Amino acid sequence: MKNSRLIIFASLVLVGILITQLNQIPNLNKQLLQAKATLKQVKTNQKQSKTIISSPQAQQDNVSGSTKKLLRL
Repeated sequence: MKNSRLIIFASLVLVGILITQLNQIPNLNKQLLQAKATLKQVKTNQKQSKTIISSPQAQQDNVSGSTKKLLRL
């Protein structure tokens, strides 16, 4: 009798935990979608930053190339 009460109590606790976990799924899905959107935004910002950072070097190359062309004339 004592063992069956213990098993019933443990089963109820496990069912409660399972229900709690199942209720968390929609919240976790929302968090996942938000994290994916944030990651996409960060990647876009990183790409823009790389373009801005590399731009001065590209401009310097253009100036150097133009200077060499002018010196040849």
